[in-house]
Amino acid sequence: MDIAAYLADILMYAAGFITLLCVPVFLWQGVVNLFGFFAGKKKGLVGKGTNTPEKTVFPDEACRFAVVACARNEEAVIGQLLDSLRRQRYPRDRFSLFVVADNCTDGTAEAARSHGAFVLERFNRQQVGKGHALRWAFPRILKEAPDCDAVVLFDADNEAEPDFLDRMDQALRSGADVAQGYRVASNPGDSWVSGCYAVYWRYMSRFFNRSRARMGNSCLVGGTGFAFRRELLEKDGWNTRTLSEDTEFSIQHICRGRRIVPVDDAVFYDEQPVSFRVSLRQRFRWMTGSLQCASRLLPDACRALGRGGRQAFAAWDVLMLLLLPLAVVLSTVAGTASVLTLLFSGQFDQLTMPLLSGVVSVLSLMVMAAVTLRLEGDRVRPLWKSVVLFPLFVIPVSWLLVVALIRPGRDWKPIVHTGRRAAKEEAPANLS
Repeated sequence: MDIAAYLADILMYAAGFITLLCVPVFLWQGVVNLFGFFAGKKKGLVGKGTNTPEKTVFPDEACRFAVVACARNEEAVIGQLLDSLRRQRYPRDRFSLFVVADNCTDGTAEAARSHGAFVLERFNRQQVGKGHALRWAFPRILKEAPDCDAVVLFDADNEAEPDFLDRMDQALRSGADVAQGYRVASNPGDSWVSGCYAVYWRYMSRFFNRSRARMGNSCLVGGTGFAFRRELLEKDGWNTRTLSEDTEFSIQHICRGRRIVPVDDAVFYDEQPVSFRVSLRQRFRWMTGSLQCASRLLPDACRALGRGGRQAFAAWDVLMLLLLPLAVVLSTVAGTASVLTLLFSGQFDQLTMPLLSGVVSVLSLMVMAAVTLRLEGDRVRPLWKSVVLFPLFVIPVSWLLVVALIRPGRDWKPIVHTGRRAAKEEAPANLS
């Protein structure tokens, strides 16, 4: 028997079987994306039951917030975040500022204190990362702010619009358990990479968060710019163990029947990496964390689905979301197997179809980037390089997942932020 032909047959059947396994997951993501086209423009709290209060979570007076930023060697940017928070159009006696200076070797703690924050300094070289730092810090923060109703989390490189806390207050008092703000890249014009991040966060806001709210499901928090009720900490603590603590936190609470809503008029700005190499490192951590979440949380999602009731739909969405990284890995393997099948069998003339499929995928990603910007009210021209190169930004994610599955990253490495740009001044100028 011709060994090459035998291998070609094995690869062909394997690719077909793997593709069938992935179809339900990708179909569901397609349905979610479809709802994104009908999600409307940014108009604040979106989704069933979020504009009309269903229950009174807090008293009629404004929520008391503990506003927390986790920082590691962020001396250059922590001041601009704290200044933006002190400029909030919100009763100053209704929020307190906390900075968790985690394993810092620079002047982050001193800078934070000089800008009016209560600073908690942590030194632990064995348990490194945001999740560990928050788990250590929250009991101490709640002790220092015993009367707070809710917690707001930011990254050190962020800046918040003056009405951010007011919008979070409205969301939580309207019945949300967790509320995610609207992230805007503060430096989209610095490089094509930071511009791609700007497009990516626009896409996530519309086709990931707002589309799910439109369906009546919860979205996921994005690591920063979100608020949650104090009761969530008192009942469960901060119990994340993966490199994607935001996804883990979200899915934990969705499986417990809690509701996470997007608040699109709670705008904050976030500095993005400008280097493709740094971007790959950051997203490799995200991909490793997503696989860790799948391993850790799939049983919780299955149990939530099995309980049925009104939460079954949300549990199904979470289950499909957890399976998505695995489906991407399998489809990448299947695509590679298909190409190898043609090579082993000598059917080089049949390579036209895979090549055509690749070209269509690249063009589709470009179109999606442009459409996302237009749907969100942005002009495409200022970010045309990022739109054209968006496929180069997205496609490596598949292979990062494959590598993360084979050799997962274990270290949490912070991204260096410069604070070169004032978000409130630069972001609108570059996007609109």
